[in-house]
Amino acid sequence: MNLEELKNIVDETIKHLYREGPKDVPVLITISESSMGARASCSAKYGGMGFDWEQGQFRFEASEPLVRKGNSLKDVKSVIQIDFNGRNYYCCPKCMQKISKNDIYCRYCGQKVK
Repeated sequence: MNLEELKNIVDETIKHLYREGPKDVPVLITISESSMGARASCSAKYGGMGFDWEQGQFRFEASEPLVRKGNSLKDVKSVIQIDFNGRNYYCCPKCMQKISKNDIYCRYCGQKVK
């Protein structure tokens, strides 16, 4: 997306607002995190032209970190141990697929496990 495309989207959105005015509509950034109901998001703190290494780019700055600790595949999570008919099975905490007791990564989703 470029700045002209963003402007066209914003102009069309403002043109079709019914009850609320542009001041009543929050600008949110969708984040890749599980949620119930509406998609997980955070508000945009700032939007404007970058400078130095980011010169010539329009940037949005989020009001909070977009990557939260514990939600990355690199974050180590404990395996889930399930007892089934007297046998122990180990499952990935992210995708719930069966993994080996000594696996370091889930072979299905890549989650790091211990």
